[in-house]
Amino acid sequence: MSKTIDRGLTISEEITKESKELSKNIFNMSEKLVSIPTKDIINLMLGTAIEFNTGDVHIEPSDDGVKIRFRIDGILHDVATLPKNNYLPLLSEIKILSGFPTNIKRATWDGRFSVKLPKEKIDCRISIISGGYGETVVIRLLNNQASALNMEKLGLEPYALIPIKKSISATKGMIITTGPTGSGKTTTLYSLLNAINNSNIKIITIEDPIEYHMDGVMQTQIDTDKGYTFAEALRSLLRQNPNVIMVGEIRDKETASVAIESSMTGHLVFSTIHANSAAGAIPRFIGLGIDKEMLINAINCTISQRLVRKICPRCRQETKIDSETLNEIKIILNSIHSKANIKIPERLKFYKGAGCEYCGGIGYRGRIGVYEVIEMLPEIQKIIQNPSVTNYDIEQAAVAQGTVLMLQDGILKALKGETTIEEVFRVAK
Repeated sequence: MSKTIDRGLTISEEITKESKELSKNIFNMSEKLVSIPTKDIINLMLGTAIEFNTGDVHIEPSDDGVKIRFRIDGILHDVATLPKNNYLPLLSEIKILSGFPTNIKRATWDGRFSVKLPKEKIDCRISIISGGYGETVVIRLLNNQASALNMEKLGLEPYALIPIKKSISATKGMIITTGPTGSGKTTTLYSLLNAINNSNIKIITIEDPIEYHMDGVMQTQIDTDKGYTFAEALRSLLRQNPNVIMVGEIRDKETASVAIESSMTGHLVFSTIHANSAAGAIPRFIGLGIDKEMLINAINCTISQRLVRKICPRCRQETKIDSETLNEIKIILNSIHSKANIKIPERLKFYKGAGCEYCGGIGYRGRIGVYEVIEMLPEIQKIIQNPSVTNYDIEQAAVAQGTVLMLQDGILKALKGETTIEEVFRVAK
């Protein structure tokens, strides 16, 4: 079951207001932080990070000071440098918050604490690793309330949303997501679970670790040190009579086999697997030794995704792109099949963020998903049964049935002014 985090700090209304003001000038935090006590540094640093929707806070000692970096929308930014004499008090305070002894040194520490703000509570996952200049700290900020996760707000267009809704409304089968670490797979899975969560069904999750807390869902966490793996957990939890199961990741044949068997015996199974595309999920399962016939009958759909930065809505403006890039975009868009029912505008417009106070001069604020979804239609099943099937074969068969590929989805979002073409090419090309 999910574990409550008792340790933590409370950020006052006053610090919250100060954090909001400081977030307007986020790259000049040093002057403010060096003038306040250590405990206030942590409060103001985390308050500002949360205000700016930062994913991770990095605290890195060097030979002449302490560098503070925020990972904002997937990109690391230097936001402050503190004097060296701030390092040990800062490290000690974080260790105390995390429940670590301050007088014991070891190579790594992993822990958690919570941050309570006037209107929300954030979980912080702590990683401390010894380095050349001392211990480096990374604080991951996790909004532990999944109730706010809405499938409609993920950035799924109708051509992706319709097959997903069809897949999750089934009473059995598998919904598989793929993508690199940090691509939003967990958020997508929770949003899909949220969409079907009700008192008439039992949902159980197996996670590593639990990242969001969901009302009405039985959440469990693996413990590999004690032999409680994804496969072992899945076998045990099937005896709990669930309707829906979420398996954090399929890493081996054993977990894949149990998950597929579960999906074919009246359970709806959600999971992730390491692959670069929606089509690539199929050969990945085959590579784990899964029978093709079982696979095509078990999978409802596969989803691949990446996260692109959104153009700041307060400084968005139209921009021009070079003719070579424009021609490349036209070729990519022209390869979208007519079955996708997408109307491409005659004049292609593109946008960028000029940079303003709201986005800290970056030109981006927040992220949105770019997706491709392959529904297991009869035409796709037939292709997969080919003994020498490749990712490309599956992908082309899917395109012929109206699948919009991730790069195409990204370009369509750029045309709507949601992101830049540079960002789409950086992430999805």
